[in-house]
Amino acid sequence: LQLHRDTTIQSLLVVPQVEDGRIVYHDSPLVRAAKYGRILVLDEADKAPVEVVALLKGLIEDGQLSLPDGRMLCYEGNPSDSSIIKIH
Repeated sequence: LQLHRDTTIQSLLVVPQVEDGRIVYHDSPLVRAAKYGRILVLDEADKAPVEVVALLKGLIEDGQLSLPDGRMLCYEGNPSDSSIIKIH
């Protein structure tokens, strides 16, 4: 995932796509990598805005991240709670 000065927090968390003439939001590569235990390479993180770097730092240090749709990425949580996405 290449970061740049125009990268936003929203672009890190959701990806808009047009399906049947409607805009539908899907999980971003960052969310999918955390959800499925995959590796994500972040290129040029030094060029990203401060708020984007702070979000990534919070995910790495705190092990949790709130998503715009109310779900949360975290290392621990109730697996029966559909709003919690366990980070692998």
